[in-house]
Amino acid sequence: VIIKFKDGSILADELERANAHPAGAKPFVRPNYIHKFDILTQEIITQEERNRFINLVENLPNLTAEEVKQINVQVDLQKLMNHQPDTKGIF
Repeated sequence: VIIKFKDGSILADELERANAHPAGAKPFVRPNYIHKFDILTQEIITQEERNRFINLVENLPNLTAEEVKQINVQVDLQKLMNHQPDTKGIF
């Protein structure tokens, strides 16, 4: 970040990596990631879907190929913004 003050002086600083990064000031552990997932998906997915997804991920080393294919969060389309298909494309 660079802050330019009215008197012309400048304060510049940077954060080399996010605090939650494994080498950051406060590295995340599994409960932190689960909490962040819960915050980001609240009111978007059901509790049952949350539990299904978390259970799959927490058992990843033991999953079959078919079970790995299920590691996608299922969201009700009505909960998503812009869920209607269009023909505009990205350009």
